[in-house]
Amino acid sequence: CDRRGRYAPFLVFGAWLLPVALAVLALTHWNLWIATALIGISYSLVPAVMWPLASRLVAPQRLGTAIGLMWVVQNAGISGANLVAGWLNDQAGASASNPGGYTAMMVFFGAASVGGALCALVLWWNQGQRPDIGVTSQVAVEGAAHAAAPRAPSSARCCGFAFAPQSRNLKRNARISWTSHSPPPW
Repeated sequence: CDRRGRYAPFLVFGAWLLPVALAVLALTHWNLWIATALIGISYSLVPAVMWPLASRLVAPQRLGTAIGLMWVVQNAGISGANLVAGWLNDQAGASASNPGGYTAMMVFFGAASVGGALCALVLWWNQGQRPDIGVTSQVAVEGAAHAAAPRAPSSARCCGFAFAPQSRNLKRNARISWTSHSPPPW
């Protein structure tokens, strides 16, 4: 993905492998290793594309927040899906003596995986619609221009930060930048 820069096709491929694997698992009598291998490829390909993609879609100064939000949403989804699957199994009386009770859980996971795959398709379709996608987004370009801009001599200094009026576009907003006379705290 990184060498080619084409994240969306890999994300769509990995996302569609999961519903296919669940269909193989639920609807066929094939060897379980086939479905297990497909799930393994899907579960390794999607995160391998999704996490680096965040660094291309989000401005560098917001990357930590974006990754944290992704972790929260992902783990909340995992927790919620486990609760729903357990509840569905309890309602259907799923057990070793009643394997048909797992049907509702499989339908739930199948629907959720198809929904995720459709979201990946929408992302792939929108990839060509946004000219500012990636690290070279407008925010990153303005941030780089701001970092390269000379410091205003009339800027006020406090705790290593320089406060100066914005020279372009937003004249009322203050511009905050780290000055070179002291190292950043990180």
